[in-house]
Amino acid sequence: MNIYCIVNSNNQIITLFGGPQNPPTPTGYTEMADNDSRYTSYVAAQNLIATSNAQYQAAINGGIVLTSTGTPALNGTYSVTTTAQHNISGVMSGIANGLGLPGGGSTFQYQDMSGKLHAWSATAFPELARAVRDFVYNCDVTLTTIQAGGVATFPSNQVTIA
Repeated sequence: MNIYCIVNSNNQIITLFGGPQNPPTPTGYTEMADNDSRYTSYVAAQNLIATSNAQYQAAINGGIVLTSTGTPALNGTYSVTTTAQHNISGVMSGIANGLGLPGGGSTFQYQDMSGKLHAWSATAFPELARAVRDFVYNCDVTLTTIQAGGVATFPSNQVTIA
């Protein structure tokens, strides 16, 4: 089967269309066989992007499994989604700016992914924030490395804090 595409100045496919086209080969398009090395390289690259994106989403959606050696009551699986990151950043902003914790007490309730509430202090919560930040950062770097053609493995979601 032939496919139709637009190639860049390096003769690499940048846009792909199925065939047949009408007219047979529109102006600016290249017709090539589906076993052409440019096509097979393009498909492999697109598959790599799709696979690594799915692995990234699975890692993020899985959260972090946190173990606290000092306060086992904080143990749980915590979300690292964009919404969770925003919520954590808001609490951290309050701590950093001397506004205290949500609710004004010495601890506040923060929910893990199972819905269980955990009592976090202003001393312990930054450890969760750092764990989430570092996990997401490492996932981001891994995704970028893989999609740039490098070799990398998504990080473990097992995190230990004091």
